[in-house]
Parts: sequence; structure tokens; C-alpha cells
Amino acid sequence: GVPDYVDENGNGICDYGESEPGVKWAGENIFYVYADGIDNNGDGDIDENIDEGIDEPEEDNRYVVNELGMYYQLNWKISDKFELIQATRFDVHDRLSDFIEFNNQKNYNYSPLKWEFNFDKKDGIQISPKIGLAYKPREHQNFRLTWAQAFNTPSNNSLFLDIYITRVAIFKVYARGADGGYIYDRNSDNHPRYFAIGEDQGQYKWFNPENSIYFYPSVDPKIKGYFKGGLKDLGGLTPEIVQTLEFGYKGRLAQKIFGTLDVYSSHYNSFVSGASFITPIVIRKNILEFDYDGDLDTNRIAELDENFISDPEDYDEALDMWRSGIVGITSMDSTIYTGSTPPVVVGYINYGEVDLWGLDASLAIFLNREWSLNLTYSHLGMNEFLNPITNAYDPINAPRHKVGMQLQYIPRKFPLNFTLNARYVDAFRWSSGIYYGQINAYTIFDLHSGYEINDNLKINLTINNVLNHKHTEIMGGPAIGQMIVLRLQASL
Repeated sequence: GVPDYVDENGNGICDYGESEPGVKWAGENIFYVYADGIDNNGDGDIDENIDEGIDEPEEDNRYVVNELGMYYQLNWKISDKFELIQATRFDVHDRLSDFIEFNNQKNYNYSPLKWEFNFDKKDGIQISPKIGLAYKPREHQNFRLTWAQAFNTPSNNSLFLDIYITRVAIFKVYARGADGGYIYDRNSDNHPRYFAIGEDQGQYKWFNPENSIYFYPSVDPKIKGYFKGGLKDLGGLTPEIVQTLEFGYKGRLAQKIFGTLDVYSSHYNSFVSGASFITPIVIRKNILEFDYDGDLDTNRIAELDENFISDPEDYDEALDMWRSGIVGITSMDSTIYTGSTPPVVVGYINYGEVDLWGLDASLAIFLNREWSLNLTYSHLGMNEFLNPITNAYDPINAPRHKVGMQLQYIPRKFPLNFTLNARYVDAFRWSSGIYYGQINAYTIFDLHSGYEINDNLKINLTINNVLNHKHTEIMGGPAIGQMIVLRLQASL
């Protein structure tokens, strides 16, 4: 490949020893990078081309983000037994909507008198309504039915991240937020441009779908990557939207027993991904569409784009062979093409829809005036979903079953108390960035006790994980064992 270079002899090609200031190319993938402390190109910056730094002064406070929110709630007592609750929240985020121009990007003036409203640009306004009906047929018996819509606004990191990560051979890798979207340079046939490697190395060429496809490496270590036949321009991020329908009950089941039950169904869409490759690698089409196992069944990129894999064995083999078919690297619209390689960009995108249901239940049992027992149970209807981008299943990082118990003793004759807690967590898969794996099922007992020495002095003892059952609750976290805490509390 050809690195960024300065054509010192004017012959129009990159010769041995020529490259960007601060970097000397020694052929193939060998570079000598150095800082000479000199403004080589007279632009006022020194050593700015030794890749890019992180947290440079000019990158501080580059973005001003404005959010305006309003909220109201109405409670209507329809009758002695029915009550209607309606609430709505309105949010305007200036990176997701043009409804309000806050006019403070440069002077940091937050006065509302500077605002301009664009009532014809309502796209991106987040409206989060909630409506609920409560029914109380008699004392200690409550039913409710609610529906709500909520938004999860993309983080500043996923919108504005802009850092240099590393150099891979002749390419610089950047992590960039999605503010403004990701746009690809295209020709009149709508085919993106790519920087060629191999036979046509150093040239910018147009993608040809007849003999080429795209491959996206994965930053997730448990996924090798995925293939795509087409490449769409990506607009800026939109908020994740959650719509939830919930039925709830709370009431007395017997003279000394109270219970609760919540059953819910939620629809999630427009997840914000983790860091993902935005500039895919162009590879030969026959890397995917080849009958590796000789069974006369071949995968087709058109079928793969519809999430159908005809021959899983051939597909797995193609995932191991993609490096041998590299043709080039896709370029973004912002790439400078005169003697420069395009940046390899990782960023953030929206994807996916998931329907999830679950329930939470509890019992509170008053055994007598000194002893009480609380039981809880939670269930999720699913613990993984198909990621439409990678065609792999992503876990939701939560177990299907959780059970809890609390036994409490508070004697009336003595100023002390004892509580025994127990919880069971079912096994489940976990994945977040580079951390992934199986969280094994575990059962934990905790003991709490307290004694009131006098009106001003109390002592408390807590033993977490009484049986010292070593377990992991999150991938990447430590194995948790027993912990004992003795606390003396004084009040004046």
C-alpha cells in the first residue's frame, strides 16, 4: 500500500523515504515516526502529523449541547374506585432536532431571549406520554393498567467522540461520534469509492457489486465479523424508544399476607450500538460465494442481506478466509484523495427491535409480631435477541429467573434485630465490549444484625455472602467472596 506522503521529487508517485512530515517510509509496512520539533510545512503547528494526539487543547469544549424539557401530570378521581393518571414529558435536544436554535455555540449565551423556534421542523422532538388507570375495589386491594413511551437519548460519547486510536499498516484508525452522520463518496451509479490494496494499490476506485462485497470486522472479540452486499449512508443517531404496557396488583391476600404482581411487555427499537466499524473492507465476492465443503450448496450475498445463511459451514469458512480476499478500504466523503489513505472509522449506529416481557411478584408474610418473611420472584421471557447487523445473538445481560427471601426478627423485649437475606440468580450470558461469557448460577446468603446500646449509640454487623461462595456477578469483575462489616453509629 501507499502511505500518506509528500512528493519531494515531484514525480507523482510515492518513492522510498517519502511520506508525511514526521514519518519516513522504509518500504512495505515499515515506518519511522519521529518528532523533530519543527514546523515543517509552515502551518503554525509542530509535529501535528505524527498521527493524531488525544485530548489536544483545541479539542476541549468544542461542542455545546442544549436540552430543553417540560413535564406535566394530571390525576383525575373519576369515582371512589377509579382514578385516571396522565402525564407527558417533552424534550428537545439540539443535536437531534432543529425545533429550537439556541444560538450559543460560540458565545455560550444561554439566555432564552436568544432562542429561535422553528415550528415547521418538529422532527426529533421527544414526546413521552404515560397513561394509567387505577382501580381500588376496596381497602387494601389495588389494580392498575399503564402504558408509557420513553426515550433514551444517545450519549455525548456516541455523538461527539473524535480520537485517534492507532495506525494499522498505512491506515489511521479513528473513533468518531455520529453527529452529522457518516457519508460515503459515491459515483453517478451510487457506488462508493474505496482505496485499493494489492494489484491496484494506491488508487481510488469505485465499488463493483459484480465482483466485490463488504466485510465488517468486529470490535467484539467473540464475533469475527459479517458480510454485506450494499453500503448505505448513515444519518445521525436517533434516541432509543421504549414502549411498555404494564398490569399491576397490590393488596392483602390474607389477614397477615400481602402480595404484589407486575406483568409487563416492552417494545424496544433503535438501540445505539457499541463501537462498530463504519468504513468496511472491500473483499472479493467469491470469498463468501464459494463452495468450501463441496456439497453443491453455496451462500449468496443477496440471501445473507436478508439474514439467511444457506450453508453455515461455508459461512464459517468464509469468516476465516476474508483476509485473503481484501481489495481495499471504503472511504468517507471527508477523505482527502491527493496522496492520502482514507481513515478507518469506528463509530455508532442505530439498530434492532426487541419485544420483551416479564413479571415481578412478591409476598410479605407477617408470621407474628416479631417475625416476618418476604419472598420475591422475577422472570424474563427472553435473555438474548438476534442482532440484525452481525446475524449473531446478543444477550440482554440479565437472567431469566431471580428469587429472593428475607427473614426478619425484631424482638419486642430487646433493642436488637436480625435479618437473613437469600437470593438465587439463574445462569445467563453476558457481553459488554471486550468482556463476555457465562455468568454461572449462584445462591447467596447475607446476615444483618443491629443492637441499640443506648439512645445515642448503636452497633451493626453485616456479613455478606455468609457461606463465602465465590461467584462473579458481571464479566470483567472480580470473584466476590465473604465480606464482614462492623459499624458503630453515634448520634448527638
